[in-house]
Amino acid sequence: MSRVDKVIISTAAVMANGGLIAHSGAYQLVMAAQEHSIPVIVVSAMYKLTPMYPFDSMKLNELYSPQTIMGMEEGDNMGNLSAVVPAYDYVPPEYISLYITNQGGFSPNYIYRQFSENYTKEDKLEDEEDM
Repeated sequence: MSRVDKVIISTAAVMANGGLIAHSGAYQLVMAAQEHSIPVIVVSAMYKLTPMYPFDSMKLNELYSPQTIMGMEEGDNMGNLSAVVPAYDYVPPEYISLYITNQGGFSPNYIYRQFSENYTKEDKLEDEEDM
């Protein structure tokens, strides 16, 4: 990371607290960036903003079979091994430097304001009923 000056990632969803749901591996990437004081920029459209809070990140996730990344024939004597591969990582807002959207650039702690400007109270209530 010594030759990297910024990390740019996309997101599957931007949470109401400023955190995000991104593809698996994103959390490790942003932790390494923070360790080396490299800014993390997230590129996302405003339609990916969700009123949900990440109370249980596994509930928001999809779990795949480990065969999607490694065939089971490569391991000997697997026995009672049970493994899953998460499709997404939750990245807390403190790891994000800037969100760039179709409406401009925003700090993670400003996302709640974007949510209130783009969604009504009824939108939030409908989303809670779906859970």
